[in-house]
Amino acid sequence: MVKFHVISASSSFNAILGRTTITALRAITSISHLKMKFPTDFGIGEMVGDQATARQCYLTTVSPRKKTDEDLEVNQVLDIDPRELIDTSTSNSCSPLEETEDIEVFEGNPDKTTRIGKNLSSDIKKEITNLIREFSDIFAWDPKDMPGIPEVVARHSLQQTAFITHRGVFGYKVMPFGLINAGATFQQTMDKIFSSQIGKNMLIYVDDMITKSKVASDHVTDLRETFTNARENNMRLNPAKCSFGLTAGKFLGFLVTQKGIKADPAQTKAILEMDKPRSIKDLQKLTGCLAALRRFIPQSSKRCLPFFSAMKKASKSSQFEWNEDCEKNFTELKIFLTNPPVLTRPLTGEPLRVYLSASDETVAAVLVRVDEGKDIPVYYISHSLRDAETRYPQVEKLVYALVVASRKLRHYFQAREIHVLTNLPLKRILHKPDITGRLAAWTIELSQFYIEYKPRMAIKAQVLSDFVAECQFKSKAQKPEDDQSRSWLLFVDGSSTSNSGGAGVILISPEGFKIQQALRFGFSATNNVAEYEALIAGLKLASDLEAEVIDIFGDSQLVSR
Repeated sequence: MVKFHVISASSSFNAILGRTTITALRAITSISHLKMKFPTDFGIGEMVGDQATARQCYLTTVSPRKKTDEDLEVNQVLDIDPRELIDTSTSNSCSPLEETEDIEVFEGNPDKTTRIGKNLSSDIKKEITNLIREFSDIFAWDPKDMPGIPEVVARHSLQQTAFITHRGVFGYKVMPFGLINAGATFQQTMDKIFSSQIGKNMLIYVDDMITKSKVASDHVTDLRETFTNARENNMRLNPAKCSFGLTAGKFLGFLVTQKGIKADPAQTKAILEMDKPRSIKDLQKLTGCLAALRRFIPQSSKRCLPFFSAMKKASKSSQFEWNEDCEKNFTELKIFLTNPPVLTRPLTGEPLRVYLSASDETVAAVLVRVDEGKDIPVYYISHSLRDAETRYPQVEKLVYALVVASRKLRHYFQAREIHVLTNLPLKRILHKPDITGRLAAWTIELSQFYIEYKPRMAIKAQVLSDFVAECQFKSKAQKPEDDQSRSWLLFVDGSSTSNSGGAGVILISPEGFKIQQALRFGFSATNNVAEYEALIAGLKLASDLEAEVIDIFGDSQLVSR
């Protein structure tokens, strides 16, 4: 007996037989003949396929189609109608954002054109036009114009594309796009062809390519290098999808401009025009839209906490509730997305800064670069704490924020020096000789990067306002003041000379965990001022660690309130 599972899903097959069923039927299949034979009580049974229908099924499976009401029917093979195919020119992940005009690739031939920026100066426009006509042979107007990339460049492993038939084992010499690893092979080919340009003046993702220049006068030179590499490898470009001489463009869902990387206005507009969610499906749509913009939203997990709580409650009680916290965060997110921050791209080998932030349920970080004394964000990272992570000690949560940032931004951490700006002695905690447990594991994981820990400075940039407070934990109920067994010990001392001043702080927890901190003043101070600064620094450190009962020891008679 064979059991069939009936499902409601769009498919070009009436039934799918697995290996177990074929073995049970003792069937023999032949793909080339589209037949299957199996023994029965009345002789040999035979199932014959239809070549035309099989081809139609294959095209239906691999061809993108717009969804229609007929897609809900499963019991028939759908016909292929070219008018229903998606227009790929409108769904390009690489497209211009400014006005363009057509230019003739071959002078005097208006049928063969490509696009160029309309706002270019006449001199640069003339240079780019002459360059395009000089390399007119790298444009393909018809499939017959494509000689093919040399096999040495586009070679792939035959073992990865091998398949077995009744006549033997075969493999593809040329990669067909129907295979699952075709995209990786194509990307590898592009990396070989433009290896001298990638990371310098070119960005490539599969068949989306951008040749970029810092100044307009260098753009012709960079384009010539791109065209030369394409010509040497018999590569051809589609002139209908090419645009030259642009100051901004859309690439992989982001806007690449002279000022930096911006969020796609279509994505932000979808959230700004979104009504208040009235069901869990609407809320899931909202969180999905926010996830696409998370690199532009500081502490996105913290902002979305009410949404996650509402979805969690709805999944348990089957009743959706949109409370005041959800409405408040939804409104704040809309206000924020009216003017999202502009991100920047770091220079090769340039040191970057990291600001950390931790709360009871989330951790966050921001990677920034310094340009003319100003902090400009490169990437925002946020992570929601789950289960045991929410019970980490507060200092460990801050260390975990750094670990999360290093995992998600590994390519940035590996290629340059990272400066972690913090007021807590994270370096001393991570390099403690007797460290154990997860802190030891995190220390080993972070040791592969070149990380320096530096004291925080005043944050003046508006885009980093969410990281002004390093620790954002909720205050807990105070314990009785007579509980001396839980008191912290704080030792402070300050000193000053005619040239400089400094302070030393030692904080010891009730469990005996010792934290040491040294400060160097960037201003002149008297001995009394140095003592007060040392006390203030120690109290800030104790406050960040939620020390509630503190015994303070110093070598001067300070008056404090």
